[in-house]
Amino acid sequence: MHSRLFAAFAGLALTLSCSTSGPDGVPTAATGLGQSSAVAAVVCPTVDQTRAQIVALFPAGDLRGEAVARYDAILRAVRANDLPGAQAAMFRLVDYALGKYSQGLLIGGRRSEAQLGMSNLLNGLYCTVALPPPNFPPAAFGDAGAIGVITPTSPLTQIVTPTQFAGIEVQPAAAPTTTVIAVFRLPDSPAPLNTPLDQYPSFFEFQASPAVTLFQDAVVGTCQVANFPDVIYARLKLGHNLANNGFELLPRVTPPFLNCTTIGPNGLTGDPTVNGGCCLGGTTKNFSPFGAVDTLTMLDAASLVTIGGSPNSPVPSNQLPAIQVRTPLGKPVPGLAVTFAIPAGSEGSVSGAQQVTNANGVAKLGGWTLGPGQLPNTVTATATPLPGSSVARNGSLFTAILP
Repeated sequence: MHSRLFAAFAGLALTLSCSTSGPDGVPTAATGLGQSSAVAAVVCPTVDQTRAQIVALFPAGDLRGEAVARYDAILRAVRANDLPGAQAAMFRLVDYALGKYSQGLLIGGRRSEAQLGMSNLLNGLYCTVALPPPNFPPAAFGDAGAIGVITPTSPLTQIVTPTQFAGIEVQPAAAPTTTVIAVFRLPDSPAPLNTPLDQYPSFFEFQASPAVTLFQDAVVGTCQVANFPDVIYARLKLGHNLANNGFELLPRVTPPFLNCTTIGPNGLTGDPTVNGGCCLGGTTKNFSPFGAVDTLTMLDAASLVTIGGSPNSPVPSNQLPAIQVRTPLGKPVPGLAVTFAIPAGSEGSVSGAQQVTNANGVAKLGGWTLGPGQLPNTVTATATPLPGSSVARNGSLFTAILP
């Protein structure tokens, strides 16, 4: 895709260099990238369409004049076939537009038509300078969203929603390249996180365009819409998705930029330190959906814990120890490594001691041969928790009673 976009950029540069210019030296004819068969795969807005979008967003006067001047700088770089220069100029216009939008100075304020206009403007500008359009939803420009530009030389930067329900704090010089970071709320259902652990809204998407991995950890934070008992809230951590369906629980930190005390209508009211529900924060270098995750799982027997047996004989398959791991909300936890072992002071032997919980969260010992009965015949089952989580009732004991 990047090579096609670069071809599109080159095609636009050629089109501009051959087009009719107005008094300011900027082309006045429509110059769509789709006009060339070589770049038909990418159709960016024409110059006239982008100008019209700027006019629709920026009120006449100094604000519009500055926006047009910054757009002209993009076009000059395109005409010179200067891709880095065009991209740098594009980010300057995006930063300017986002700043004036956040101040409510654009036509339509922060209403839905202005949100859509900003989304369209950013997509068009990215396409024009051979970057994949970010496709931020219009809601990213609403009260539950926030967007900002960071560069390799940016100071400490906070990008926080107007509601103060989600945001990010990026350390100085943490960005490897200039990028736009968007934070916007996701639907409460379906839950977006790649984990079998219990997860709770509100969920927020954190997205960087172009995609980057930061040089230093950033603090991200989200508010939760539920009022949790203190014992549950103490277990919660912020979790997020990784590439290839991976998942990570983040070290818990306090996000200083959030205020979750009025999340309503069915969420927090009052002092979050009293009612046990508040915001969660974590540190990360990567972007994805984020949300609250209960780090507790529970191990229970899925077979009889006490059986009868004969000395020096194998335990029948239907009586072998089995366990199930579930979350507090009763969801099975697949994929956990479980070790069955003969504890010190017991006799007998096991086979197939290393097992993995199946889709139902169940793991079963492969085989158990009892000893002569001179010592206890017991087996323990211990699950390895998911990173950052814990397993209650781990090390469950199974006993065989010999005559």
